[in-house]
Amino acid sequence: MKKLAYIFILLIGIVSCSKPYAKKPDNLLSKSEMKNILVDIYTSQQMMNSIQGQSSNQVLDIAKNTMYIFENHETTHKIFEESFKYYYTQTGDYQKILDQVIDELKDKLSEEELKRYEEIQSQVQQPQ
Repeated sequence: MKKLAYIFILLIGIVSCSKPYAKKPDNLLSKSEMKNILVDIYTSQQMMNSIQGQSSNQVLDIAKNTMYIFENHETTHKIFEESFKYYYTQTGDYQKILDQVIDELKDKLSEEELKRYEEIQSQVQQPQ
């Protein structure tokens, strides 16, 4: 009986940890569009963080900037959110998009920032 209980708990854990399937939205953003929007959002948030520090209006400013990004890419928050949820459940596609975002963001780094980024990456990858 104990074995059956353990197996049941294990199955519940596996099912609850798996990603739910998301239906493909009718107006799905392309992978390229998702990458471009994510790059703009990450860049914008980093600039806002460095300019404002810990301003009380920072969250509002980031939200306004993000809405501007959606307008600039001729999309809406809802379309972006639905597309993001869909790609998130498509593990291979999602990872490819994130890899492209990282590559593009790395291209925007100065030499000094890139060197620091590579140092951090090497420290993270080295086993302790």
